[in-house]
Amino acid sequence: MNEIELRKLPVNDTFGQCLRKLRIYPENITEKRREEMKNCEHLFVVLKKGQETFGFHSSDYTKEADAVECVHCGLTNKFKALEFLLSENYNEFTKSFSGMIPSFTRYNKRTLESEMFDKIFEKFYTRGMKSFNNSRLNLISDEVLYTEHPGLLYKLALLINSEGNNKDIFEIMKKLHSIENEQERIRLYSIDQAQELLNRYYTSMPKTLVKRK
Repeated sequence: MNEIELRKLPVNDTFGQCLRKLRIYPENITEKRREEMKNCEHLFVVLKKGQETFGFHSSDYTKEADAVECVHCGLTNKFKALEFLLSENYNEFTKSFSGMIPSFTRYNKRTLESEMFDKIFEKFYTRGMKSFNNSRLNLISDEVLYTEHPGLLYKLALLINSEGNNKDIFEIMKKLHSIENEQERIRLYSIDQAQELLNRYYTSMPKTLVKRK
């Protein structure tokens, strides 16, 4: 897929993803999505480290959850800051889309992903929800990889090395991310769209000399 074709794809950055996730969908679709996230054996990529805040007293200490996303089901808490911003300006937010989206489109104030993350990992919060125990999450790596599509990079990495362990797979994900161009980083969301990226990955790998017998 060339650059011109890529530009025709919808933007798939965090803001665009959040808006789509905030739409109100039929209950059967919502329930199916809820069960998918509930029953998944989660494997998370750290997208951003959570902030720690210190005060004059130990009771003032807070530790945010790292922003993470599951490579299997897409469960994530990365939308929370945007949800707060949009909910604070909900009327203005919905009005701004008048004429741009079908009139029957309605929005929630919170994504199902955020709701399910807090529900599934409720016991990871301590001290009256002031701190989150990130160490209890099942992470593919402690290293941060800021990407808009960790699930896609994971699937591509498995295509490249289906027998790799988490460390191997994560290294491939980092390499793929490093060679993505700007449009690929914000628009790709399927394996079919990423063939050029895969080709570029294989081309970038060092050639191994094989001795002839």
